[in-house]
Order: sequence, then structure tokens, then C-alpha cells
Amino acid sequence: MIQSEDDFFDLFEKEVSNHELSLFLGAGSSMDAGLISLFDLMNPLSKDLKIKMNEKTNLFNIAQFYIDKFGKQQLVSTLHDELKKLPKSTNLIDNLLKLNSKTIWTTNYDTIIEDKFLKLGIKSNVVYKENQIHSVENNKINIIKINGQLSDADSIVISTTDLAENKERNELLFTFLSKELATNSFLFIGYSFQDNVILSTLLKLKKIMGQFAATHFTIMKKECDDKVQEQKMFINYLEKNYNIQTLLVDDYPDIPRKVKQLRNHMINKNILLSGALWDVSEDQQEFAYSLMKELSSELLDMDGYYNLHTGMGMNIGAYFAGEAFKHIQDKNILYPERRLALKPFALDTTKNENDELRHGLVNDCKIFIFAFGDKNPNHDGESGVIKEYKEALKVHKYNAIYIPIASTGLAAEEVYDLISKDGINNYPYLSDYMEKLKSEKEPSNIVKMIKQIIESGRSYLAS
Repeated sequence: MIQSEDDFFDLFEKEVSNHELSLFLGAGSSMDAGLISLFDLMNPLSKDLKIKMNEKTNLFNIAQFYIDKFGKQQLVSTLHDELKKLPKSTNLIDNLLKLNSKTIWTTNYDTIIEDKFLKLGIKSNVVYKENQIHSVENNKINIIKINGQLSDADSIVISTTDLAENKERNELLFTFLSKELATNSFLFIGYSFQDNVILSTLLKLKKIMGQFAATHFTIMKKECDDKVQEQKMFINYLEKNYNIQTLLVDDYPDIPRKVKQLRNHMINKNILLSGALWDVSEDQQEFAYSLMKELSSELLDMDGYYNLHTGMGMNIGAYFAGEAFKHIQDKNILYPERRLALKPFALDTTKNENDELRHGLVNDCKIFIFAFGDKNPNHDGESGVIKEYKEALKVHKYNAIYIPIASTGLAAEEVYDLISKDGINNYPYLSDYMEKLKSEKEPSNIVKMIKQIIESGRSYLAS
């Protein structure tokens, strides 16, 4: 059983390093996000039916009675009016989407998730019927709505009749869900685990796969008073039978904060290589190539699954990424697109577009290595390396690891000087290495030193 919050974060980080991450957002995620619950959604229906609801009311029966009296189209219209009152986004949804899951399963009827992606300019693919499964793509975010889409009244699963027919009607959808539960790690938010859809599948998978079954995660609000012991037993039941680990929080507003901490914990192992070489000598080019070749492979082989990011600075980016990609292929490393993220700057972008891309680069990483860094001779102002250091400091403050390889000269040496001026107390993990960072010229020794700094610096990173 998970003993602490740190244990939960560490296990989550480990599992999503070895598996793809899927999200499952249940009806409770609306309440977790401060939105209306399914109970609130049914309230106007119960008033029209003159039925008084309480916590024991079967909400699907309320929907069934409403359909029987007024028709399904009227029910959908009423729900649509209620959902229009919702905000366009929430902290919970914003933080969940930053976990970079390719598949989001939801039982909710609102369109907050797809609307948020649309606003961000990110391609998403909404699936709510089994004949749409073929449209699932790895290069898009797939939002799978197992309770249907409001714009298609026939697809909505909201009444007792709908529930009874749904699994048969959408058999392929649930087969795809079973496949993801077998191969991916899920984070469940706002899901009560009170129906049989998920648990029956997980139980079957655990019996078949045993210790190789994926581990899943959920975040729940703590129960109070006489329900504490029951919740404790339920958490143990989820772990023993279904491989689901639980993190408890004191109140619903804590859930978005914990999701944000999960995201921060994940990016603690993302390394950004910041550097460029334009017009330099052949000897310096050779030194750069040797250093980047050894650095990329050694970082990929470090214990703990570190991920490499680069903005593809002139020459340095190609040396670093090219050798990293070759190493990934040679070693058959899983999830290459996660272990090596290439985010090049286009030549014809505006300053604002460059600033936005640079912000995205540093926002996704917590470890920064600065090497070389002469600037584009066609551009005025600071080099990209200096900009990336300043942007990282602005975004993460001192809750990050900054490693300037001053012996490579150029902008990396400037970053070294800025760090020295700022005060080594703000970078305690560098205190034993400042002299060597400036003087060491042997690639293998530099790489060994960088690995030591990363290992010692990890203890300074907060979630």
C-alpha cells in the first residue's frame, strides 16, 4: 500500500515512464473541478417530474422517467441549457491536460475538454460511438466519451435503459477500453468505481497478467467520521484486486493541486539541451560533436528514465538529437517520441512566436544543460542560450537544475557568469563543480560530472 504522497508520485512517475498514460474522468471530476455534479444536472428534471431527490436517489431512474414523459430530445435540450452555464475551463482540466495523455476517457457530457484543446490550437479527435473507433490516431489527442455526445441525442447514455444497452451497443468501444487498461497506466479522477465497467475488466486482466498487469492511480477526497474505516478498506480492496493506487486529499480543491504536482514530478526528469554553434573552427566543431555524442547516450542510459528535449540549435541540436536517436534505435528504447522531443525553431517565425516556443521548451523541463551558444549572426540581441536560461529562471525560479558547461565558452560561459553573480547558494548542487565546469575539456569527464550534478540536484527539486 502507498505509504505517502511522495511514494504515490514516485510510483506514478515510474509507471508512466514504462507505459502510456490514459486519463479517465468520471462524473465526480465535475465536482472536483468545482462544476455541477450529476446530481445537480438532474435537479431541473426532478423538479419537472415533481420528484424530491436525496443522496440515495437513482439518478438514471430520474432521467428514465423524464424521457418516458417528455422524450429524449427534450432531456438533451434541458441538459444542454444547464451545461452552457459552465465555465470554459477549470484548474483541474488545465492541469490534467498538461499530463500529455494521448487518450482521455470520460463519462461526462460537457465539451470542456475538447473546447480547451481547440482554444490551444491542438488537434483532438472525439469518439463516442463504436463506428468511430477507426478514427483514433496516435498523432492526435483522442477524447472518448463513453456516455455519448450531447449533439447526438441517440448516443447519450443517461437513463436506466441506456445503461442496460450501452455495453452491447458500443461493444468495440469497450473492447478498446479493455486493450488500453491492459497496456496503459490510467489516472482516474472523479470516478467512484461503483459500476462494473472498469473493475470487471481490471480483475480479468490481473488474473491473466499477474505481476505484469499495469498499475493504475486515482485521487480521492478523504471521508469523514464513521466512513473513514470503510474508505480505508475500499482503498485496500482496489489495490489488492485491481492494481489501483490511491492518493487521499482533504478537500476537492486539493485535487487540481495534486494533479499539478504530478505533472511537476513528471517533468523533473526532462532535460533541455540549450546550445548552438554557427561560425567556429573545425577543432571546436569536433569537440562539440564528441561531447554531444557521449552526452546524449549517457543521459538516455541513466537510471530513472530521463527524457531529452532540444530546440535544435544550429549544429549542436543536430549532433545531440542525431546521436540520441541513433542510440534509441540501437538499444531499442521504448517510447522514442517521449525519450527524445525535438522542438525546432522555424526560420521565418516572428519574435512573439519564438518567445512562445521558447517558453514551451523550458516549461516542459526541470533540468537545463547549456553548451556553446554563439548566436545567429543574422539576429540582433542575446543568443538563444541566454534567453533560455532567463526564461527557465522566470518560469521555475530555483526549483530546477541549471548546468552551464563554461568550458565550451560562448553563451554557456555567460550563463556560468550569471549564475556566479546570482549566488551559488541558489544553485547548491553546483557548489562542488564550479571550477571543473569552467576548466574541464575532456568530453567523458564533462559527461560524468553532468550526471553527478543531476543526481545530486534531484534532491533539491520540489514537486
